[in-house]
Amino acid sequence: MLEDFVRSPLHRFLFASALLSLSACTLGLRSSQDDARESLAATERAFARYSIEHGVRAAFIEYFADDGINFQPSPVNTKEAFRARPPADPKRFALDWHPVLVEVARAGDLGFSTGPSTLVDRAAEKPRVRTGIYFSVWRQHARVWRVAIDGGIQTPAATPDAAFGAQLRASPATGFPDIAQSAGTIVAIETRPPFRSGAATRSAEYAALLLPDARLLIDSAAPVIGRDAASDYLAQRTTSFEWRPIAAHASQSADLAYSYGTVHFDRSDGRAVDAHYIHLWLRDVRGEWKLAFDVVLAPGVESLD
Repeated sequence: MLEDFVRSPLHRFLFASALLSLSACTLGLRSSQDDARESLAATERAFARYSIEHGVRAAFIEYFADDGINFQPSPVNTKEAFRARPPADPKRFALDWHPVLVEVARAGDLGFSTGPSTLVDRAAEKPRVRTGIYFSVWRQHARVWRVAIDGGIQTPAATPDAAFGAQLRASPATGFPDIAQSAGTIVAIETRPPFRSGAATRSAEYAALLLPDARLLIDSAAPVIGRDAASDYLAQRTTSFEWRPIAAHASQSADLAYSYGTVHFDRSDGRAVDAHYIHLWLRDVRGEWKLAFDVVLAPGVESLD
């Protein structure tokens, strides 16, 4: 029995050593993940400084991955798109932002960052200021973070840091399926029969995909925080919506993933809205994929309000 085992001095020593070893491994994992969070946040801040100092074009070319994507308004290879444009006055536009929420996968290879942003057009006699929220997924290779996908929404006013809510954390559980299976599962979730049922049922189906503290980021609104608030927001403004995924990617530890694609909304007033989305997925306590962020990107398209 365990009680007899630990009575022996030698066995007590071995038992304590095993516990210390396990604790050290756990602390090492946490320390490594904390370090990855800090390095991602530091890189995000460096990206913003580079944007102010050298201009948007130079910053996006410098900090995006070679296959990194942003929305102009459709998804494009960011480096190719910016390199195809002739260099303009780098000081005309001042794009600034800072991270508020940051999380990385246990493997340290994938993470996200989001926070408030401001875009100032200095060419006008009276500089015009646009406020918004950015959302970026980053990929780390050889200890260097680069943007895998990035999008943003406009907000009616500057968003204070407190409005983003508490940090979201990847599940500490282990033993998840491999990357390919994880990405395939997410695509399968997003291609289930569309949400075209009655408002109450549709709201419940959408809510079932969300983490309790999920965020909905959508044009012309402050962050919508919480499963019920997010599902109610869409239920009150739409009669149906349908996701059409383009791609999904998961971390090596299969505990954090993202997907992107197009979404079609039928508004409650009978009009339709087509947009793009970025989804950030985390595992819940049971190991099931749940939406942590639903980011609706609709530049140039009417918002749902």
